Amino acid sequence: MTHINRRRGVLIVVVMVCLFVVLGIAGSTVQALVREHRQSRTTMRRAQTEMLARSALDRASARLRQDSSYMGETWHVVDGQLADGGASITIVVEPGDQPNQRLISVEATYPKQSATPVLIQRHESVSVVDSGDQA
Repeated sequence: MTHINRRRGVLIVVVMVCLFVVLGIAGSTVQALVREHRQSRTTMRRAQTEMLARSALDRASARLRQDSSYMGETWHVVDGQLADGGASITIVVEPGDQPNQRLISVEATYPKQSATPVLIQRHESVSVVDSGDQA
């Protein structure tokens, strides 16, 4: 083997090692970007689901102010109204410890067609005025 051929061989090895290092760095960067994208999407979905649950509690409280016999409902946000698809929100109203008290339980699921939807449950106790007590 001549001196020039040996240099070419060493040069090829050095170039291949550099190429593998660059590919490794690029692969790590892509993995980090994918992980960050998933995390930000999960954070966005959690925030959206939290807002839906809070809205459901507000809705139930408002309905109870109008009608003390309100017992809850299930409502759906159709695909296309939210970024990642539809949502499902269930409101259940039960009697509380006191006669004029109601326990509101809500369960919000978003996005409902996802393999990994976010599910948030919230509970709130509210006082109501019975329809017969109003003047």
